[in-house]
Amino acid sequence: MIRIIFVFALMFNFLFALEENSIENEMKIRIDKITLILKNSELSKSQKSEKLFNILDDVFDFELMAKISLGRIYNTLTPTQQSEFVNRFVIRLKNSYIDKIDLYNGQEVVMKGLEKIKIDRINLFSQIQGQNENYDIVYKFYPKANEWYIYDIDMLGISIVQTYRKQFSEFLATKNIDELLESLK
Repeated sequence: MIRIIFVFALMFNFLFALEENSIENEMKIRIDKITLILKNSELSKSQKSEKLFNILDDVFDFELMAKISLGRIYNTLTPTQQSEFVNRFVIRLKNSYIDKIDLYNGQEVVMKGLEKIKIDRINLFSQIQGQNENYDIVYKFYPKANEWYIYDIDMLGISIVQTYRKQFSEFLATKNIDELLESLK
């Protein structure tokens, strides 16, 4: 569960999107800031959350993450439903992070390098190093308006977006979109 803290912390950890040549360095700087906040025992859980979210939101393309997680159904929604889904999806991600914040106990994150897998896709490899276990994390970036945004994270080979996509697909096999939106409250 501790790895989830870093994943979600990094999901919200930027003041702006990144330029291609600065991804790895900026990620390292931001991770160090997150670590300091998480280590600060004088801050309450809500204070930590607030501080993190104040500096975290702008590098992720939450709309694209939500759209991918819902699949083709997203395009059948009204603009109002799309907006509502994106908002609730982001809240769900953030609440998942907040629920795990107390699990942090000194893990460090090490950058393992970038790989440009396509002209429009870059993976940043990292590892959360704990006392007993290490966890590989891959941050997946794509370009938009000459800056790079995270659109997915693989943790131990499992995509966060694809995990949500499977859950939403299973839910919608027996229920409708309004029930899904309600369940995300």
